[in-house]
Amino acid sequence: MPPPAALPVHVYGKVSLCHRLQPGAADVGQTVRRSLLSGAALLRCKNVRYWYTGGLTIFLLQHNMKFDEFEVGMVIHHPLVPVTREEMLEFARQYDPQWFHVDEERAEHGHWNGLIGSGWLTCSKAMRMAVDSALHDSESFASPGLERLRWLLPVRPGDSIRLEATVASKRVSSSRSDLGIVRWFWNVYNQHDELVVELEATSMFDLK
Repeated sequence: MPPPAALPVHVYGKVSLCHRLQPGAADVGQTVRRSLLSGAALLRCKNVRYWYTGGLTIFLLQHNMKFDEFEVGMVIHHPLVPVTREEMLEFARQYDPQWFHVDEERAEHGHWNGLIGSGWLTCSKAMRMAVDSALHDSESFASPGLERLRWLLPVRPGDSIRLEATVASKRVSSSRSDLGIVRWFWNVYNQHDELVVELEATSMFDLK
C-alpha cells in the first residue's frame, strides 16, 4: 500500500507537513471520528495531535499546548458541540433558576418565545472547549478574571456551539520569571455561525 499523501497545511502561522488519512482510519480517536465533517479528511501533522479540515478551517482536538506553543495571532478552534434541553434545564435548576431558563410553558409566552440557556452554561461549555483544545495538561494554573463578557444571542435547546480563541498577547511577567501570561479573545458561535458570546480571558502559566 502506498504511503499517505503529504501536503502542506498552514498551522499557527507556519507551514507544517501533514499526512492525509481517510475518515475511519484505525488510529483515529473516537472524538475525532465523531466530529469529522462529511467528506473531510483527517490530517496528522508533525508535533500536532489531530487536525481535520472543514472548508478552509483547520481544527485542533485534544491538544495539550504548552506556554511556548502559544503565538500572538494564533486562532484556536474547537468544533461544534451540542447543547441539549436536558443539560440546559439541569444547569439552570441548580445554578441559574430564572423562569426563562427553567419554566418552558411560561418561556413560550415570554420575551424570547421559548426556553433559553443560561449564559453561564454557555461560558462553562466554552471553558471546556478551551481546555480540550489547548489547556489540558498545560502549565496553566489560574486566571485573574475575564473582561468584556457579552452575551449577544440566546442559546436554545438543540443548538450547537463552537469556540474560536485568538491569542492577543503573550508575555513573561516582568517581576516573576516563572510566570507566563496569555491574554486571548474567545468567540462562541452557534451552528448558524452567529456570534453568541464574546469575552476576553487571561490565563497564567507556571514556568518553573
